[in-house]
Amino acid sequence: KFEVYLFPFLLGEFLWICRNTGIAGMYAGSMMSKCSARPSEIAWNAGVHAMHYAYNTRHRGITYSSHGNLEPVCYYDSGFNQRHLCTRPQYSFVIMWAGAAIVWMSKRHPHTPGSVSEAEYCALYHAWKWVKWVREVFIDMGLGKYVKRPTLMFGDNRNARDWAIEEMTTDGNRMIDRKYRIVRERVKMGEILPVWIDGKTNPSDVGTKAQANAPMTENMLSTL
Repeated sequence: KFEVYLFPFLLGEFLWICRNTGIAGMYAGSMMSKCSARPSEIAWNAGVHAMHYAYNTRHRGITYSSHGNLEPVCYYDSGFNQRHLCTRPQYSFVIMWAGAAIVWMSKRHPHTPGSVSEAEYCALYHAWKWVKWVREVFIDMGLGKYVKRPTLMFGDNRNARDWAIEEMTTDGNRMIDRKYRIVRERVKMGEILPVWIDGKTNPSDVGTKAQANAPMTENMLSTL
């Protein structure tokens, strides 16, 4: 039976799972959080469904391997024009090391992007902040040899990649806030290197939309 006071407990338990190993549920957790002030019965039913998924996948964890990538890499993605999120779409990123995820996030953009390319470029910026932190942690731990080269940042939007790599001003990026331009600076410094990949092979897609309608494969989910 639906009771408003029970929703925060359900949400808290699910978010605990998402923060530790339940990467595939991070989009659902983010959506549920947006309903925490005044949860409806629809939100409650969605939360129960999410908990059923978490229970049925309780044996799926995160496995690291020395045969995996010893240089961290990042995958980022962003939605656009998502009608259930008003005007601010959801972005997501996953940082991988040793064959599995070490940092992941699914969150709503702080502003309304004017295009898909702008949304993806801003997602690149948000992902870079955590990539920067990971690189510094590696250095502090004596693992600096794994971050000597630029950290590859994989995204599925060519414009976002080009805006980060090249000194170009277009009608699509001239109005982007100044703080996002730091991505170009970090590319020049050799800290990161944006790379385009096909959207169907981007594992961070799991954090931008409900996966019933997303091109996510079981192989990609098992990777996360």
